[in-house]
Amino acid sequence: MNISKIKWPKDKKEAVNLYLRFLIKIAKAEGITFEENNPIIDAANYIDGNMSASDYLSKRDYWWTVIDCNDWGREFSSPDALKARYALSLLSVSEDQYDDLGEYLSWFIELIEYTSIDVDKVIDGLFHYFKVE
Repeated sequence: MNISKIKWPKDKKEAVNLYLRFLIKIAKAEGITFEENNPIIDAANYIDGNMSASDYLSKRDYWWTVIDCNDWGREFSSPDALKARYALSLLSVSEDQYDDLGEYLSWFIELIEYTSIDVDKVIDGLFHYFKVE
């Protein structure tokens, strides 16, 4: 699937919610959980309008600190480092990133390639989840 062919909703919030719901769907399907500073809950609260964009985006700070304190800046084999990056993918888009949603989704797929998650299954899910041109 060519990610650039995705037809994102014209409404920026709706498009961001679509993106976030896809990431949440994959996390739940793959049993990805977070015990503290749960980005799945934070993203869901943002989707539901229970958290402002600035509060939602500020949740990234915790996960960047986790990456920095563990020297995981270039680490793509540690399951914990990958989980922190998954958290960041859930906490890094708001309406301001509307024009870059395809890039964020591409980055997410690249991240999945480093995990034990079946990337082909995720890509297949893209075909069924997103509308394409």
